[in-house]
Amino acid sequence: MNSLQQKLFTIILMIVIITVAYIVNAQLINTATIHNTGQISTTIWAKSGSAEDIQAAVDAVAAGGGIVYVPAGSFPFNGSRTVYNGMSVGVVVPGGVSVIGADKDVTNLTCTAETSNVMLYCDGSNDKPIRISGITFIGYGPLPGETNDDDHNQQGVLMWNCKKFRVDHCRFLNFKGHGVQAACYTHVARNEEGELQYYWNWGLIDHCDFDNPYKENPGTWAWGYGIGLGGGAGGTEPIAWLYNISDILGRWDIETNPIRCALYQWNSSTNQYDLVDPYGGKYFRWLVYIEDCTFKRCRHGIASSGGVWYVARHNRFEHNYPEGWPNVDIHGAMGNEGWFGGRGAEVYDNIINETTVTGGWGIDYRGGGGVVFNNTIISCSYGVSMRYEGADTNVVCWVNDLWIWNNTFIDVNTQIYDPYNLYDEEVHYFLRERPNYTPYPYPHPLTIG
Repeated sequence: MNSLQQKLFTIILMIVIITVAYIVNAQLINTATIHNTGQISTTIWAKSGSAEDIQAAVDAVAAGGGIVYVPAGSFPFNGSRTVYNGMSVGVVVPGGVSVIGADKDVTNLTCTAETSNVMLYCDGSNDKPIRISGITFIGYGPLPGETNDDDHNQQGVLMWNCKKFRVDHCRFLNFKGHGVQAACYTHVARNEEGELQYYWNWGLIDHCDFDNPYKENPGTWAWGYGIGLGGGAGGTEPIAWLYNISDILGRWDIETNPIRCALYQWNSSTNQYDLVDPYGGKYFRWLVYIEDCTFKRCRHGIASSGGVWYVARHNRFEHNYPEGWPNVDIHGAMGNEGWFGGRGAEVYDNIINETTVTGGWGIDYRGGGGVVFNNTIISCSYGVSMRYEGADTNVVCWVNDLWIWNNTFIDVNTQIYDPYNLYDEEVHYFLRERPNYTPYPYPHPLTIG
């Protein structure tokens, strides 16, 4: 072998070695960026869309944070791969890690585990953001032959204690619980110094689709939510409750410009909540924006509890299942102690169209306040309703400071509905524009760039 042949042989051998090492590597690392903080953020590919391969890729970047890309394709997904915080889970995603697929209906993850509680459990307790994007999640759904969904604890994505999260451009099909649940600890905890600890549920859900085709099969289907939201108001410790909704309307910057909460303490001797401090000294941290999403065949498209505040705008709701449940819902307080309802919502520029079913509710405030404007509500029994839930001791959670204006009602039997005759116009609710209210810019800045 002459010198030229030896050189060629050496070059070819090196190419082969590099190529083989690249192929056998469990994940393919594309880029590594060092930020000005000195933290290394890695972009990495999962081998496939299996729970095992996604978890391996997530674990590889978890320490420094980074992005896990999931390839195109349809993949069986073991939603009971592990147990985390007492739940049967497929993948655990810590704060600082994002999981990105190729797009809706291009990257498809189908849950294969009957006992699955959550496909992607996103734990933002480290105060780092998480993003889930570009994936179709398909739930296990009812078992063959089942005609109800009473076992309704199955979810696609759980955002738990997450700060500045985003779930976008995803599709959620056949989840008996929620397509997305975003919540935090409902029992206010104390640290070693005895100080109250409040948790985040702060983020954006946009350009997602929620649908439960299983409900077209014969049966008595009752559950199957689109999005469920919970705040930190619950338990018998002092409970955080926003004192003045004027502080939060049209807001997003609750970290740089925090909002103070009122504190209520359950008084067992008087069987009621006592106002401990109207300004609390702690901060409201439960704010979720939902925009440009579609909801179909859901019990509730959106439902809230635990003191959370949400903004629902530019969404479309239709074909509510089962018939008669509200599409947009703010839960009320339930029971004498331990559970507060949703604090309220800003609901505007949505379309709710129930022409394909009989009855149906548009927007239902079972407590709290907010603004409802520029919505189009079609073929519902009730357009905007105001109710209450729970014992009389929870009057603090009843509807108050609710403003309703400029909505279009088409074939709606009762536009403004107060079935219990609890509320007085110009006292608890107002059929006119709220003074000094400016909506937060649309589209949400997190969707840009």
